[in-house]
Amino acid sequence: MDPARSEIDLSLKQISTDQKKKKLLELKRREKENALVENLKSRADLSKAEIEKVENVLVEKFGSIYDAFSKVSAKGKSVLEGLSIPPKALTVIEELSSKIQVPHVEIRGILELTCTKPNGIEIIKNALLEATANKTVNASVTYVGAPKYRITITAQNFKEAEKELKPILASIQDIIEKGGTFKFTREESKKTREG
Repeated sequence: MDPARSEIDLSLKQISTDQKKKKLLELKRREKENALVENLKSRADLSKAEIEKVENVLVEKFGSIYDAFSKVSAKGKSVLEGLSIPPKALTVIEELSSKIQVPHVEIRGILELTCTKPNGIEIIKNALLEATANKTVNASVTYVGAPKYRITITAQNFKEAEKELKPILASIQDIIEKGGTFKFTREESKKTREG
């Protein structure tokens, strides 16, 4: 600071690549939201007051317009039940949401399973089916070649996928180790981009 000259000298730091990417994604997302709102307004023939009301309801429930459409894309229009949204808007939201590619992650690993009991194959098969049934995420198992099986967990984020993987592995391990061996080796995880 130079009080005599009434000046302040400032220096600008360069923003990092990560900060730049984050800001560009934020802007891109805002543009997508604006396009979704405009499409919804025109295709559902909503007045300015009606579209503002729908926007407020979606933001209050889901945090943002884009997140609302992403949820509908991932889980169907049932996530909008009980919200005060005109029926004509619900149909258009469902149509527009179907075009959104929901970001997701995939974690994978190889299970090496053996079971020395006479019905060992059935025990392994049932352990895998039981552990992956009725999950909130997509969990699948594919046969690689005895004694290896690949398990794949697909979810919207790594935290959700990891949360589901642990009990699945524990369930399989618990059943298999009663008459065999269990080993799990992680493979590289994958993440898709927003579409």
